[in-house]
Amino acid sequence: MSAVDQHGFLGNAASPVMARRDRSRGTGRAKKGGWSMSLLHRLLLFALLGLPLVVLDAANLIHAQVVAIGASNTAGTGYTKGGVMTSEAYPAQLEELLRARGLSVTVKNAGVPGITAGQMLGSLDSVADSGTKVAIIDPMWNEMRLGGSKLDMERNIAEMSRRLKARGIKVIVFQTWPPYFNGSHPSAKAHAIVAAKLLPQVMAALRR
Repeated sequence: MSAVDQHGFLGNAASPVMARRDRSRGTGRAKKGGWSMSLLHRLLLFALLGLPLVVLDAANLIHAQVVAIGASNTAGTGYTKGGVMTSEAYPAQLEELLRARGLSVTVKNAGVPGITAGQMLGSLDSVADSGTKVAIIDPMWNEMRLGGSKLDMERNIAEMSRRLKARGIKVIVFQTWPPYFNGSHPSAKAHAIVAAKLLPQVMAALRR
């Protein structure tokens, strides 16, 4: 019986007692379909620390993709333009946080500097490709900066959300950044705060 649901989270666990019986017979591991002792130790540690119980063995994890859709704030513009490097942007930090909790999740940074929500909509199908479970949308305000309106932006966000949800992809939209900037773009501290705030939302979306 598998102990893992389709997103790699712990479901109905095989009995630790049965695992001990198998080891007492000289197998050194739970029988096929069960868990290794090292995994049981890790699960007990996670329970003691109050962390989410997730299966950490790579063989038992289903790889999931989260896509971060946005413009320069998402992409990371580099230090010379007052932002952060891609490796410091919130998608990279969010991926690290998810993997630290045992989730085999890739967070794809689909940010493109300077684009509008309308342009995000136009590339949506190629950006949110097969395997995408969750999409995070940070539309910024480029519509208004480039001659559009707030209503245009809102309509484009709504249409992106509709299309993604029709494909069974969970959608998270955020537009408010913490007030820590390098010039006109968020600082590394702001990206870290955003990643931490998105973490429980993404974990909850992956469970559904």
